[in-house]
Amino acid sequence: MFLLLGMMIIVILRFEGIVGRQVYLYGRDGDNVLLPCSLLRYWYYNLEWLYNRDIDSELYVIDREVNQHSAAASRLSVNRDGSLLIRNITAEDAGFYVCRIGRTNELYSEIYLSILSISQSLPQEADSVTLECSLNRHKHLSSCKQKSIIWVDETGNVLLGENVEYEFRGQTKCVSVLTVKRQSGNKIFTCKFVEDNRVKIDAVYIPAFKGDLPGHNPVIIIGTAVKVVLISLGVIAALLTYMKIRRNGCGDIQDTLGWKNAAQIMEESVI
Repeated sequence: MFLLLGMMIIVILRFEGIVGRQVYLYGRDGDNVLLPCSLLRYWYYNLEWLYNRDIDSELYVIDREVNQHSAAASRLSVNRDGSLLIRNITAEDAGFYVCRIGRTNELYSEIYLSILSISQSLPQEADSVTLECSLNRHKHLSSCKQKSIIWVDETGNVLLGENVEYEFRGQTKCVSVLTVKRQSGNKIFTCKFVEDNRVKIDAVYIPAFKGDLPGHNPVIIIGTAVKVVLISLGVIAALLTYMKIRRNGCGDIQDTLGWKNAAQIMEESVI
């Protein structure tokens, strides 16, 4: 009797430890994130993942299967332990996620996913660019405190005010703005979100200035190289065929013209 009562108390305590559990996760734009579900140590059937950004909610997982009608279906997968993998996250993935068993409110895990991203405005001037660092989060979370999103340089110095290399434009809610001047060169700038004196997430960025030479397109380069190689192989093959015909005593003007036409056809087919 006492043993059975003790086991019931343990089970109830475990259930109470799960209900209402909130997890705060952070990611960078373009990362892959794994959202854990702590429920599956008890059940594994009727698993659902629910996503909420603002007002409307969307079922991402139904009965352990990705809902193919969801907007993010191509980037979602469910692991054996019930965790939800989201690939190549964007600012739109920030929000509130619920892992639950069936459509009940008794057992669930709550996850707030916040995403840090850096964007660069199109350079209007050749000597400066403006960077925006944004922390995208669910609306129910409090707004970012002042000086919680900071910029640092390669040496780790916090960038404030203005000098010959940059101008810190300030922070509005969860967006921090930094103007970088060409004098800084191709330096690396890091944006950090700091809460309770701890860096929760950071991201690095190398600004590109107006007039910088764009990189070569590797696809074009590779395509050109392959084209040259194929033409060369075609010419060599045609030449070997022509030499063989000459050795057999059948080489005449018509054969030569035929060889030339074959080479031309080979080149045209590659082009």
